Amino acid sequence: SAAAQTRWWPSHARGCTAHLTAMRREGRWSEAVALLFGMRECGPAPNVVHCNAAISACGAARRWQHAMLLLAEARHLGPRPDVISFNATISACDSGQQWPRALQLLHQIARSCLRPSLVSYNSTISACERGSAWADACLLLCALLSGEAGCIQPDVVSFNAAASAAEKGAQWQNALDVLLQMRRRVVRADVVTYSAAVSACEKGQRWEMSL
Repeated sequence: SAAAQTRWWPSHARGCTAHLTAMRREGRWSEAVALLFGMRECGPAPNVVHCNAAISACGAARRWQHAMLLLAEARHLGPRPDVISFNATISACDSGQQWPRALQLLHQIARSCLRPSLVSYNSTISACERGSAWADACLLLCALLSGEAGCIQPDVVSFNAAASAAEKGAQWQNALDVLLQMRRRVVRADVVTYSAAVSACEKGQRWEMSL
């Protein structure tokens, strides 16, 4: 094949991993995709680490469409995606401001007989925050707080993303509730949390609540 005649990647899996990692770091997403396709055609057969590295390279370059395509291809052709594959694709959707797709991916994790991680939830909440989908961000935080998400416990990243989403939507009550829940969970709020809460109160013309 043409790919075999112009082969430029290593013949062993470890060397391909190093190449893909460097491509992600250097923003060479199209080369990462080409390498993964070349491996499928000419070998060595890609494993889930290779697929995840290529997806991450697309995400780092804000090429969420390509990240979605790589995940879909892995689900149909293998290797079987793991939770890191989904997390990398959700992160790509986050950077590409595609919050509905991030939500869909979060739900697909469980349907793929995998368990979402805290990273899965935090990336999806962040995507909702970027997309000004404050209600969905708060619902995801509630899922973590209520135990609906299993034993996963929210951290300061979870709370901050939800507080920022509430701030964007001028939902001062939700922003203050995030602070209250952090105190109940003994999670220390930081400047991001307080800034979001104060800004939300100002947008809602609740000046006294921001003091």
